[in-house]
Amino acid sequence: MRFSNLSLGTKLACVSALAIAFCLIIGIFLQTTQTGKTTEKLTLGEAQAVAQYHASQAGRVLNTGMLIAKNLAGTFRAAREQGTADRKTYNEILNRTLMENPQLAGTWAGFEANALDGKDADYKNEGEPFGDGTGKYVTYYYNFGDGITPYHLTGLDNPEINEYYTEPKRTNKTYVTDAITYDIQGRSVVLTSFVVPVQDKAGKFLGVLGADLELNALSERFAKLSPFGTGTVNLVSAQGTWVAHEDPAIRGTKLDPADKTQAAILAAMKSGEATHLNDGNFMRIIVPIAIEGYANQWGVVVNVPLGTVYEPADTLRNATLIGGVVLLLVVIGVIWLSTNRMVARPMTSVAGVISHLQQGNFNITVPYLDRSDEIGAIAKALEAFKEASEGMQRAEREKLQAEQRASETRNRTRMQMADQFEKSVGSIVVHVTGSAENMEKLSRQMRKAADESSRQATVVAEAATEASANVQTVASASEELSASIQEISSQVARSSQIAGNAVDEASRANAMVTGLAEAAERIGEVVNLINDIAAQTNLLALNATIEAARAGEAGKGFAVVAQEVKNLANQTAKATDEIAQQIGSIQSETHNTVDAIEKVTQTISSINEIASAIAAAVEQQGAATAEISGNVQQAAAGTNEVSSSIGIVRNTAGQTGEAASDVQTDATELAKQARNLDLEVKNFLDQLRNI
Repeated sequence: MRFSNLSLGTKLACVSALAIAFCLIIGIFLQTTQTGKTTEKLTLGEAQAVAQYHASQAGRVLNTGMLIAKNLAGTFRAAREQGTADRKTYNEILNRTLMENPQLAGTWAGFEANALDGKDADYKNEGEPFGDGTGKYVTYYYNFGDGITPYHLTGLDNPEINEYYTEPKRTNKTYVTDAITYDIQGRSVVLTSFVVPVQDKAGKFLGVLGADLELNALSERFAKLSPFGTGTVNLVSAQGTWVAHEDPAIRGTKLDPADKTQAAILAAMKSGEATHLNDGNFMRIIVPIAIEGYANQWGVVVNVPLGTVYEPADTLRNATLIGGVVLLLVVIGVIWLSTNRMVARPMTSVAGVISHLQQGNFNITVPYLDRSDEIGAIAKALEAFKEASEGMQRAEREKLQAEQRASETRNRTRMQMADQFEKSVGSIVVHVTGSAENMEKLSRQMRKAADESSRQATVVAEAATEASANVQTVASASEELSASIQEISSQVARSSQIAGNAVDEASRANAMVTGLAEAAERIGEVVNLINDIAAQTNLLALNATIEAARAGEAGKGFAVVAQEVKNLANQTAKATDEIAQQIGSIQSETHNTVDAIEKVTQTISSINEIASAIAAAVEQQGAATAEISGNVQQAAAGTNEVSSSIGIVRNTAGQTGEAASDVQTDATELAKQARNLDLEVKNFLDQLRNI
């Protein structure tokens, strides 16, 4: 379950629990740390006291051995200086000393040749147990549990086996041998020897006195020690041998200098000061043991497991943790109950009120209005919110009703506008479409008239050409005119007839061109009407765009249609401008054609008059040949002019036909645009009515 889904009381309890747990953890940590330090300090002090105590016990034993050896050396030195003692006396001193000190395992003496009494030669052949065949005094008494047994020392000058003799001889100082384990009659015996050199008055080395101390009892006693219930006590010789150790297999072995802990023990012993170290598993206290007269020191090592050292702190920590957990649970329970009663339940009630308000139920009563705490403040704020929400709901209903009425009014207005627009623009579009179709029909008629004018002009041109040929014939035969008057009369009559026909054709062409000009003027009027309609359509599209802008989002589609109508109106205006230009061209060409046809008519009339004159003067041809020849030349020039004028008329008629074709094309496009405009207007009205 996610934390955000928990109840407020549970959240407060959890947060409080976390805060208390954090404080408890910090407190327990600080307490444990401080307690651990204090416990470590107390344990260290107690362990040091234990180590000091056992070191003093071991030192007493060791110093006793050294004291005995020193007493023996002093006794022998005094007896030698007095010269009253013999070797039996010396033997008795050794024997009695061993008897009186049961902790000793042996007493012995070894002297240089003739160094004790100068009588080595007298004892050279002395046999067992005292003699070694040299006569030197090398007596040794030992007791390993079966009573005191006399014997003699051997190989004194061999340093490999008799360090107890060679080392004091070398240094002329007291010496303590390393603890050595001997297997004597199936029993392991740990011995160390305390050796004191004997010098004459000049300080010359004479020999040594020694006392062997059995350390089994001390080692066993140390092995049984268990400080703090789990600790151990070890004894280490000056040479680094485990004299006393809880593990029998390690007892009698050397400390390993390569081992960090054992090297630290050896260093502490050499320093001569009590030291403690922590190797991660044990707290070790090393107390050196000083042996009087001996430079090197033995050492007692007290080993206490760190678990034991910190056990009181751990116990206190565990007890504190248990108490803290219990306290935490109690506090959580109290907080949970308190928050549920004082916060969660009121908040649940308030949440229920909010839920009802969300559903629009304003008849619910807000609780806790009489409280003066935060819950009461929330309840008062919720009551104010309820009243405000109720007022907002009423205002919203009134607003919706007003908007509904306004919407209905807008719809009615929009429908009225659509109807009015349909009546005005629709009739205009119908009129434009009809005008475009009429203009298309007129352009086709104008095209036909232009084609007919061109054809008639061709006929006239052919007749003029033929007349010109005839006139040329008359001119070439003027010398034979007298003989051909009848032929001339016939030709003149024919020319007159052709000229009359030309006049008739020219009149017809003039009438057709005049009709073409009138049609062009009517097309111009239609174009002006279309321009007026396009301007009105553009104005209506502008008004529709303004109304669409007022309608806001609801009028976006209306605005798009209005824009399309405006574009079509602009295109219609552009097309009518082009048609007006084409009609202007047609009117200009028509006027040119009329002028040309009038000239042709005038020319043909002149030809007709000339032909009449020729017919009237046929009878006088004989006398007037010269005049006829001149008239014939003039007629030839006139026929050429007629041919030229007819060519102009034909070209003008062709241009009129092309202009009529352009007018027909533009009229067709105008009709198409008018139909598109009608379709767009219908779509616009459909969208306007469906908004």
